[in-house]
Amino acid sequence: VLDKIVRHYPDIKGKPGDTVHIPTLATITFAAGSEYTEITGSQPTTSSVPCVVAERGALVKFDKSVMEDCVPSLIDAINTEMARGYEWDFDAQVLGWLNSPLATAPIAGTLVEAGLMKATLIAKLCGSFRAGTHEPKWLVIHPVQESSLLQDSQFTNAATYGNRDIVANGRIWEYIGLNIVVTSQVYSTGGTYKAYLIMDGALAVADKRTFEIEKYYHPPTRQQYFVASGRYGGTIVNPGAVWMCTTVSG
Repeated sequence: VLDKIVRHYPDIKGKPGDTVHIPTLATITFAAGSEYTEITGSQPTTSSVPCVVAERGALVKFDKSVMEDCVPSLIDAINTEMARGYEWDFDAQVLGWLNSPLATAPIAGTLVEAGLMKATLIAKLCGSFRAGTHEPKWLVIHPVQESSLLQDSQFTNAATYGNRDIVANGRIWEYIGLNIVVTSQVYSTGGTYKAYLIMDGALAVADKRTFEIEKYYHPPTRQQYFVASGRYGGTIVNPGAVWMCTTVSG
């Protein structure tokens, strides 16, 4: 489900282990102008953020006898579970970039709350975010934090549930202009839960090879192989566009 919060760059080339560079562009501002006069608007700086390309994969294999005796739906089930597993692993990688950002791509700030996740805390977090001249788009939270929000009338009176058809796994709420994404992979320990407020485009992925499943039969061992893999690298590309929040007990 976190695939929705990242920006993909399929045209950046590299191989596993390579460090590739994702381009960044500062905010462009406009100024007054008139005909026959050169516009004096800002000249935004361009830069890049490095990330390392890596391969992610999984293997399923079974004997020919199983293939002969299995029901036809087994193959479909393997394909479905491999796709689901790849999405789950991708979410874990994205949360890893957020939880342990590179020195070249730190997050803007952290808000520590002694209590539960609630509507007023989201408002406070958005205020801190907008003070940095960025507009939040995504809030990634843990299911325990979602449970706290659902017991907060200020939240439930204003929130709407996203269309389930667009969600691969997890849930999406819409609240005061935010898309709230719920995933159980968000970091939690000892009753403390993290949440992330993110601007659209703050996270980027350099796609080398999108998810694919290869199948082949190995005669010497009479085994059928299913190999799923993908290659990509990702990171935070806008340091000022990610805030982290921690809550206690939900």
